[in-house]
Amino acid sequence: MFDDDEIEDEYDTNCPKCGHSPIRSCRCRALGCDDGWIDRYDEDPMWYDEDSPEMCTECYGTGVERWCPSCGFDLQRARLTQRVPDLGQAVPNQSNDDVAPSG
Repeated sequence: MFDDDEIEDEYDTNCPKCGHSPIRSCRCRALGCDDGWIDRYDEDPMWYDEDSPEMCTECYGTGVERWCPSCGFDLQRARLTQRVPDLGQAVPNQSNDDVAPSG
């Protein structure tokens, strides 16, 4: 699927769920993802417009996947939903059981 050499450790960020450091990151591995965007026109020009790419649902438009190797928390998903705005502090959110409240 991918080489371990592609995965990098990020020591400057702790996991907002469990506090583990380092977190891991790599370039997005989603099929067709080009820096966070997927051009569906190449797949099916009948249904998709040219020059209107869709945001990748794996990396959420960043081109990078970031996760905690200890608990598996997806930092990109948390960033998209603004549950962890600065990626360093967890914030309480009633609809998110994945993130521990800060405090």
